[in-house]
Amino acid sequence: MAVYTPEEFQKHIEAKFRSLDLVKEVVFPVATATFDKYRQRLFNKGIKGDGSKTGNYSTEPLYASKTQFRNVGGFKQQGKNGTGKKKNGEERKSMFLAGGYKQLRSIQGLETAFVDLQYTGDLFTDFSKLAIDGQTVVAKVSRDINKKKIRGLIKRFGASTFKHTKEEREFFANEAKKKLIIYLSK
Repeated sequence: MAVYTPEEFQKHIEAKFRSLDLVKEVVFPVATATFDKYRQRLFNKGIKGDGSKTGNYSTEPLYASKTQFRNVGGFKQQGKNGTGKKKNGEERKSMFLAGGYKQLRSIQGLETAFVDLQYTGDLFTDFSKLAIDGQTVVAKVSRDINKKKIRGLIKRFGASTFKHTKEEREFFANEAKKKLIIYLSK
């Protein structure tokens, strides 16, 4: 780094700030790294922004239709008695699951130890990009169905579900500070 008088250094820093696109050069790259940590926590670990578990899958018994199965190979027409026919002899169109939604996921080899907010992966995929909106970086979902899912998940699991953890906020602040120092040191 060059040697400056205090006045020269002030002019150098002021010029750097004038040329800096803070959002593009500092905030966006750091927000992207933070967002990756956020998505891993939320979708792969089932942990809310307050550090608590997202929740548990329902074990309330239910009847599931074939269309509710992501992997239709796991579907078997059967009622409470385990047969594929009703008492009147008609074929069943659903499968009784004594273990509820948790069993539906388990049959298909999906996560059941914690709520991972993924069934088909559509929300996870749609919620994968950040965008610069003026002087802000935002995470957006583009599909209306996923906007509805997020509202429903917040209603069911609480507002902290999609909030950042203290560690994520600290990571963002520390990394942004490092990037800014590097930029200003050039």
